[in-house]
Amino acid sequence: MATVPGHGEYPVLCFGSALFRIPGGRSKEGDQSFRPRTRRGEEAWPSVMVEVGYPGGMKFLRLDAEWWLLNSQDKTRFVILIKLEMDPFALHIECWMMVETGRRRTRHTPNRIPSCVQDFDINAAGQVTSRTGSTKLEIPYDAIFDVRDPVSPPPETISFSFAELSGFAVRLFEDLG
Repeated sequence: MATVPGHGEYPVLCFGSALFRIPGGRSKEGDQSFRPRTRRGEEAWPSVMVEVGYPGGMKFLRLDAEWWLLNSQDKTRFVILIKLEMDPFALHIECWMMVETGRRRTRHTPNRIPSCVQDFDINAAGQVTSRTGSTKLEIPYDAIFDVRDPVSPPPETISFSFAELSGFAVRLFEDLG
């Protein structure tokens, strides 16, 4: 991210697992999160959240993704869900964002809803596939940063190729094995 034009050496801060509260509602603690350095105080919600779970927990991870996207007042804009299978080793990754529904907003129908926009399955050998047809994991610039430099060229997305995803998974499997 430091190579993205208009940003310094440390353009985002890592929260690790931090607790976030909704006044009068449920609080939530994510597994890992990132926010732009420009956010302070009440604005300090993460822009990207990572939630990790184990077999049988995908339903709960998806509820977590919806919680972050719906309760952060558009501060959290990208959620990465990672489900780890142990025998045999495998990873399932889903990327969630708010997506336009194409319908006009009314009191009962929102015009944006939380949706899975990318998914990846990585087997024990490191082979990566995607049911959504994604060829790489892409995090849009505007999902990470709040402000864009109007003078610079259009911002790049942060992307991870299948080879990078495979390498990450294989190293994880080796560490766990």
